[in-house]
Amino acid sequence: MNIDPKHLSLLQLLQDRLFQIPQYQRAYSWGRRQRKELFEDIDALMERDDGATHFMATVVVLSRGKRTVVTDSFDVVDVVDGQQRLTTLVMLLRSVQKALADLGAHKKAQARLNELLIKDDDLSLVLLQTNHDTSHVFRDYIREGKAPADGPPSTRAEQNLVQGIRDCEGYAGARDAEGLLKLTQALFNQLTFIVHTLTDESLVYTVFEVLNSRGLSVAWIDKLKSMLMAIAFENGDPDETHVSELHEVWKEVYRALGLREGLSDEALRFAAVLLTGQFYKGRLLSLQGATEAVRDWCGGDTKKAIEASRWLCTVVEGLNRLGERPVLTPLMRISQARFVALAIELSDLSDEDKEACMAQWEKTVFRVFGIANKDARTLSGALVRLGTKVYRGDMSAASVVQKLERMAQDKAYGDIRDQLEDENCYHDWKGYLRYLLYRYEQHLAEQEGEAIDKSVWDRIWAARPDDTIEHIVPQSAANSDGFKGKLYVHRLGNLTLLPPKVNSSLQDKPFQQKKATYAKAPLYQVRALAELDKWNKKAVKTREEEIISWVEDQYS
Repeated sequence: MNIDPKHLSLLQLLQDRLFQIPQYQRAYSWGRRQRKELFEDIDALMERDDGATHFMATVVVLSRGKRTVVTDSFDVVDVVDGQQRLTTLVMLLRSVQKALADLGAHKKAQARLNELLIKDDDLSLVLLQTNHDTSHVFRDYIREGKAPADGPPSTRAEQNLVQGIRDCEGYAGARDAEGLLKLTQALFNQLTFIVHTLTDESLVYTVFEVLNSRGLSVAWIDKLKSMLMAIAFENGDPDETHVSELHEVWKEVYRALGLREGLSDEALRFAAVLLTGQFYKGRLLSLQGATEAVRDWCGGDTKKAIEASRWLCTVVEGLNRLGERPVLTPLMRISQARFVALAIELSDLSDEDKEACMAQWEKTVFRVFGIANKDARTLSGALVRLGTKVYRGDMSAASVVQKLERMAQDKAYGDIRDQLEDENCYHDWKGYLRYLLYRYEQHLAEQEGEAIDKSVWDRIWAARPDDTIEHIVPQSAANSDGFKGKLYVHRLGNLTLLPPKVNSSLQDKPFQQKKATYAKAPLYQVRALAELDKWNKKAVKTREEEIISWVEDQYS
């Protein structure tokens, strides 16, 4: 197999090429840690005076032909491997050019950078066309030097690009004119790459697997994509309809993965178990095991490779739908619990039955992992087996609810009152506390024949727990005469919730000064506090008793 590897500097790599990242590949996913490591490598290189070079990475590209821009001819290539580092370096080059322009220094260097990044045609073609960037964060920055808007990016992929631009601008902007020139020279001439250029897409996935078997760190989901694409090419699809279909499916997979952080590993493990029915001693498959299970399930069949890819996309979309329900976030801490929730979500049960199953799932998960504070080893095998049966339709909704009820009734989980009464329900329990108080607020609203205010809770869920959990007697009063010791301050009876700005406005005010704000609060549990004459240890115990009695009724 002749793949013509070449050892090139960054400048040699970028000259005379136009790069594009296909939509069927992963979006930009580097975080601050990876960028920090890259910047440290560059700093270490610049500290040397011997003109040393630094090998950065292997880059694999697929040739897509030639393109003429005005009078210049460029090789158009798809980036198969190395896109994260390449994308970051292109952003860094634009940051250097911007910093030089701000200083009005080194006009020739500015022009050279601009010429490299932007091709002189009517459309201002950029050097690198990235993917999964619906807001054009990357393109606008490379083309116009336009900093990202302050509003929240729509996807996790775009968040990574926004933060990457800010990190690059911070790294470049900390230098004076001479420092920026030295940085440009180091980037162009001292960073080197091994570049493999392929002309046949059927070779891409074989090369990808070979290169990454030599120690490169690659996500397992990317390895699976490579395996499934290889199946289509090995079967010799003459008109490439199957290849095109796989491209489209994986475009959707990566689009869905880009909506939230950290989905790929879990999606792969969940998808493999639900697709193949395989698990190991009641545990979810490892990433390697999941990848191999899906590959073996396909058995070299292109149609099955497409089916497996579509199923993976379905799983990612299902996890995203669950992630859009912030009330469930604290209950999703345990992987096996998330697996059961996903199995219910993707099952053929009716919407009404799914709602009943999820209601009991919430109660069981909160009872076992929230109130009893059990770890991931608890019910591990039982939950994986249950999730598999639910998805495969082996149990009715009533049986699922009954099974979940029984899981929560083990005496090993202790007594609810003992676990909540006179306990610190703030530290190490903030997520579960917000969940409990949310459900308690629903209970109070139902007693009044009302519904909770969704807009208020959207603001609460979007904020950090520390910015929404209200200590009725403030933490600063822990050692006051009426509230000796922090324990009373952090007891369940002294804790409630408020929207973030309202919470911060109260800070360390005493109860009597807070009452006016409480009276106007959009929460029943808070307005009830304003009706009290005073707040002391007896009031804390009384409110705690009311909440615990309700919890016992709901979760025993």
